[in-house]
Amino acid sequence: ISWWAGSPSLSNKLVYPFFLRTRGTSTSNGENVVKLCSYYNWKDIGFIYEEQSFHIGVYEGARSMAQQESVDITGFKLFHFPDIPDIETATWKAELQQTRNTGLRVFGVSVAGPAGKNQIALEVAREVGLHETLLIAALELADFFPSHPSELRMSYNGMLGIDYSQSGQNSESDLFEQAWRAMDFDQMTSL
Repeated sequence: ISWWAGSPSLSNKLVYPFFLRTRGTSTSNGENVVKLCSYYNWKDIGFIYEEQSFHIGVYEGARSMAQQESVDITGFKLFHFPDIPDIETATWKAELQQTRNTGLRVFGVSVAGPAGKNQIALEVAREVGLHETLLIAALELADFFPSHPSELRMSYNGMLGIDYSQSGQNSESDLFEQAWRAMDFDQMTSL
């Protein structure tokens, strides 16, 4: 019984007949990103994910939901570096540069690993200019955004994060949502 294993490959009862888990597969993480995009009527999105079974599952979930929601989705693979000392930022930078060249403004992101790995991914994303796009974390990227005093916005080296979990709905969050729907990043950062 696993409380965390989300890889969809573990659902194969022919290979793992006695495996049980207490949560769903990783595909639901990707599905939720696409549902959010569909809700805001963002119909052309990218999805950045590591080439590793869990993250591939997240992307497959996003791709499946995109078909249901009539959202065009383009996947962008990042080479999977299992540990921080192994990370070659030049490799990730080259891979993320191709996402920047698409002109897409909204990306789902599935990158995870040991503490600090997400921070490196965010730093590389900032270097290639993805801080001018909306990155929606399918996992725990928000852990690296220190909270803003309003608890609605977070920032990391000029990148904006959003956390509704602490603030709830109020007049500021309503204005923020209007700016978000319009993808008006200047308005979002001025709130």
